[in-house]
Amino acid sequence: MIAFKRFCVTALVCLVALGAFASDGQLNEDQNPVFQAKRTVALEVASLLNEPSFLAALEDALAESDKVPMGQLLADFQTRLGLESAQARKILDADLGVRRWKGTEHLTAGLMEVRLIRPEGYEGKLDLASMLVAFEPRGEDTEWTEIEAFDTNGKVHILDAHVAPDFPVLVADLDSREDLRSGIALANEMLVAAGMQKPIETEPVASNNKACSGINTAKMTYVRLNDDEEPWIKGAAEIYAFVSGIDPSTATPEIRVVDMPYLDHDDTNYYPNQLVIFWYEYRYNAANMTFYEHDDGTNYQEILSAVISGVQTILGAFYPQYAIIAQVANAILQAMPSSWFTDDDDYVDSVYTIDEDEITSARTYHGAGGNVTMTLAPYCLN
Repeated sequence: MIAFKRFCVTALVCLVALGAFASDGQLNEDQNPVFQAKRTVALEVASLLNEPSFLAALEDALAESDKVPMGQLLADFQTRLGLESAQARKILDADLGVRRWKGTEHLTAGLMEVRLIRPEGYEGKLDLASMLVAFEPRGEDTEWTEIEAFDTNGKVHILDAHVAPDFPVLVADLDSREDLRSGIALANEMLVAAGMQKPIETEPVASNNKACSGINTAKMTYVRLNDDEEPWIKGAAEIYAFVSGIDPSTATPEIRVVDMPYLDHDDTNYYPNQLVIFWYEYRYNAANMTFYEHDDGTNYQEILSAVISGVQTILGAFYPQYAIIAQVANAILQAMPSSWFTDDDDYVDSVYTIDEDEITSARTYHGAGGNVTMTLAPYCLN
């Protein structure tokens, strides 16, 4: 994953309103079921390695991919077993509990997965029947020193958090790609309901660009991020961005959350050709992009409630003017929790006041914090 310096300004009023604090004023980690779900799934998977039908299902699945959705794996296992497994039910209940907590139950069929981590260059035979099953610790990943892993008898083994083991390990985890996809879908649903996001147009829209008879957009043709300091147990990074500005017809912020599923490594050039800004959504044809890295302790239902409430509180009743555009992005930064629960989303960088008139041809932008470099090009969507 890609680790960046966190942005530590929090809209405290939003957090208190949502009850995120314990009675002693500290963030209440017990309200986050993700850690407990991972631990439960790790313990149950380790125990199921004693079951031949489960081993056979896991072996077949890992022959196709090192990442296996738990729902798919358990369905195959129970078919082979010929009956419903109490351990499988426990795992599926843990998965459902996480989805309910995140508010994405209606948007995804499952989040838990099991991953196989092999040492670099490892060519030995996989002995699944005696493999350890690890899970991520609670708390901030920058502070991890130890990783717990269960053996098939339920005994805990301690692994170094920063030095990868020299033997294969299974990891019980959330599918971060599916978690982020469903979280972004929920976030945009909530922004539409709050009047902070217009529906995507399918018909031509009048634009400053007279040469475009369709929908005028900005396409990201290149992007690069910096800094990678994550523990070995983490998967690839998951990056998304808030695209924000002012609604062209009302005095309200306009915000859209954009997924960037390809952006998973630092110091790597990507050429996505992704449409990231639809100019008709923004007054003055200007917008900001604020980048975040997703972590699976995130609850998008509560984060977007805080963003919506926080942006409204911070901006108040403003008079629409060009100078307010950057303030919308800053209001999002202030409303985003810096340490809501454990291992929450990390602030990456911001690119302020991207103007349609500036993008008459491909143009390179640098984030204010120096972590993002991207090139945008005009694109007429017909």
